[in-house]
Amino acid sequence: MNNMDKLDLKDASDEQVRTFARVFLQIPEADSEAIKKVRALVTAAWPQGFIWVAKAIETVQAQAGAVAAPPTLTKEQIEARAGNSIAPSSSKTDPVVMLTIAKTNDPGGKDPVFVNVNGNAMHVARGILQAVPYRFFFDLKQAVQRIHNWDERENIYSHEDVSRFPMNVQKFPTEDEIFAFMHLDATRSGQEYTREMFEAHKPELMAA
Repeated sequence: MNNMDKLDLKDASDEQVRTFARVFLQIPEADSEAIKKVRALVTAAWPQGFIWVAKAIETVQAQAGAVAAPPTLTKEQIEARAGNSIAPSSSKTDPVVMLTIAKTNDPGGKDPVFVNVNGNAMHVARGILQAVPYRFFFDLKQAVQRIHNWDERENIYSHEDVSRFPMNVQKFPTEDEIFAFMHLDATRSGQEYTREMFEAHKPELMAA
């Protein structure tokens, strides 16, 4: 990862563990719980034995926050960023979604977004056009939060589910690419995946 060092969890300081838990794993108790519990939560959510430590996270965030518009990366930069962000055990044969996750004013709204799918993990920086493997995009798309609307008596009168990670998708895989990915993924797990199964879920799978 750019601007990141890999560090064995047992060698990490308490502050480094709390920062990793808060920024990458988005654990709400990262700063409030005893460090022993935070380390246990990190181990449960990220059983890799190591953590990522920012070389200069304040500088990186300040530079990212100063960017007015998402820069366009070269093909080589995009491939390098995607390759460095994915855990070694994950598949690099996924079709790719080109997207930019918006920065927000919410707590943590300028931090990288951590995504973990069946033990395969990556982080996606906000405000930058990136190549995101389809399985991680699908997980991001399903992450929603419920917003409640209150009346003058402070009673809830309605609610709506909105995306936790608003994003702008600039390039999306074709139908054939997604079907091929779903078929290959199922085959690797010893399962069957037919065109009929794909058609039944196509609206959800193809929604950008």
